[in-house]
Amino acid sequence: MLSASLLFSDEPMIQVSLGAVSLDDEIKDLKVVSSGQVKVMNTVYPNTRNGVFSYRGTKKLTFFREKPAVDPDQEPIRIPVAAVELDGKHSRYLLFFAKKSGDAEAYSVFSIPDSASHFPAGSYRFLNLAPYKVAIRIGDEKKILAEKKITDIKGNFEHGQYYETVMLSLPNDGEKPIPAYSGRIHFNKDLRVIMVIYPKEDARAGKIRFVSILDRVASQ
Repeated sequence: MLSASLLFSDEPMIQVSLGAVSLDDEIKDLKVVSSGQVKVMNTVYPNTRNGVFSYRGTKKLTFFREKPAVDPDQEPIRIPVAAVELDGKHSRYLLFFAKKSGDAEAYSVFSIPDSASHFPAGSYRFLNLAPYKVAIRIGDEKKILAEKKITDIKGNFEHGQYYETVMLSLPNDGEKPIPAYSGRIHFNKDLRVIMVIYPKEDARAGKIRFVSILDRVASQ
């Protein structure tokens, strides 16, 4: 049953499917209000997708913990630990949780569209969380990965082949690019691959690391 606050809210309601990835440690038992009820999210695993979670509510999601109230007759106290606002334009999203330093438990959350039509098999999707641009070349495909943005690369790649890949960090306009990665990336037509780029902690500007998050989807 929907709560009265949800029924009479002026905020537009959305109904979406959500997946989640932790960029740090495993996160268990996060709660969120969906369809007017408190629901427990699937465990959020490091650098891999968790199960899909169905959500109905406002575009802004607040994730929280609960602790008992002093008065046992009162509702549990909600302690917010993360929030994200979806644009409501897609049927499915993937959420990335990153631990905020200096807090006992607090997360930044970044969302990206994740529907198969928007992000099909045979695609590379780069999420650049570095505070600067990164230039990339995969085979003959070249792109500039804008900071805090997603960039898709869908080249004329062959199934099962490895492609020479080079990344250059561009921390400051007009300065010499900094070599960040040189290696090979494997292409599989049945996989959609998200590569999340981070700046390396306690390293000089331009040094990055990245993780690949794979999802097998039958290609059309």
